[in-house]
Amino acid sequence: MKKIILLVVALALASCGGKDKKNIEVENAEASKDKYSLVLDGIYENNDSIVVFYQVDGYFKYDKPVTRIIKGNPMVQRIKIDLPSESIIENISLVASTNKDQKYLTLKNISLMNDTVNVVDGDNYKHSQYFLTDNSFS
Repeated sequence: MKKIILLVVALALASCGGKDKKNIEVENAEASKDKYSLVLDGIYENNDSIVVFYQVDGYFKYDKPVTRIIKGNPMVQRIKIDLPSESIIENISLVASTNKDQKYLTLKNISLMNDTVNVVDGDNYKHSQYFLTDNSFS
């Protein structure tokens, strides 16, 4: 009889602890959401800005672009653009320059990062195999 009571008490304690573990796992999963960012290494000789549009559920969010202002500098700058984490991003569209007076623009790297993990390694001009460009890029 004592063994049955001990077994019932043990099962009751184990089942109560299981709910706490599940809640902790869900909280940890929510806390570790993907944190995507674009990392660009480029030379912007004049002040400029970069505009990033992202696609969610098959549609680009043109009404919610991510904009980053760039200070002109003749040296290579590392630019990190954090992307929203509220939705799963399917695709990215990048306007590399909004300054019509920007005569020369050099982009050595366009990489996609998830926190510290390099998802798309676009360093040393390898980004051209991942991103489509228009006629202004050579």
